[in-house]
Amino acid sequence: MARRKFRTKEAQQRERVRSLMRLTSLTLVTVVLLSGLLYVFHQPFMRIESVSIGDGQLSEELVRASVESSLSGVAAWGLPRDSLLAPAVGRIERNLSEQFPRIEQVYVQRSSPKTLSVSYKERVTAALWCGDVIPPPTVLFATTTSQTYTGRCYLLDESGYIFSPAIDVSKTLVRYYGSLQYPEPVGQLLLDEDTFRAWQALVTELGKEPYRVQAIVVLDERNAELYLLPNTRLIVDHTESFSTLHTRLTALLDSESLDSARDIEYIDMRFGSKVYVKYQEQGTE
Repeated sequence: MARRKFRTKEAQQRERVRSLMRLTSLTLVTVVLLSGLLYVFHQPFMRIESVSIGDGQLSEELVRASVESSLSGVAAWGLPRDSLLAPAVGRIERNLSEQFPRIEQVYVQRSSPKTLSVSYKERVTAALWCGDVIPPPTVLFATTTSQTYTGRCYLLDESGYIFSPAIDVSKTLVRYYGSLQYPEPVGQLLLDEDTFRAWQALVTELGKEPYRVQAIVVLDERNAELYLLPNTRLIVDHTESFSTLHTRLTALLDSESLDSARDIEYIDMRFGSKVYVKYQEQGTE
């Protein structure tokens, strides 16, 4: 049986010193190699040289400034953000989307080894949001394009996202009125996306009939008012199926149950199969 080797304390201390020196040397070599690599990656021949910007309604100078700002500086791991190895594509996409709500999607790709091509898809206007203060019916039925008449309006895309103030109020777009969660409209959703798309589908269907929707007032989570040209005001429950609402509405307006010789103040359709009509000179019938 082999005898166990015993070492002196001095030998053990010398072994610890040698291990520490080996570790220190390895660390220094690693640091030198990494520093050398970082030095190489910081050289001009390892950096993006130019950026091309796609066409759009946004100012090319502003978009370029945002992209160049996204590529400036150093990432957390020491690489420059405009490195050929890993340019900050995600940072470009995120900053452009945050700075320009009109942008729906950003596309970044290399058009050459040292050139980035940045293009973007802009949101398409589907409707207008004209505030949370309900104007009088004369304004809600108005077909004018004057903002002094309709109030300050903002552009909505097909998802109900508010992305820009409206310079001109188009008379062909339906106007929405309703409260928002925050004071600054841009960057918010008027309604949840599915509900807004359903409203827009209803507006499109009614536009095929002689009952074009001019304005929609979202009163709360359940009640809403529709203003159909020329002067029909409807009160509806917008938690109801929009296809059912469309069927009931067109059946009512096409029927002979309404007295066309009398002025209607409003039609209330919030009670299932029952419809209440209030004429201006009398109560509900």
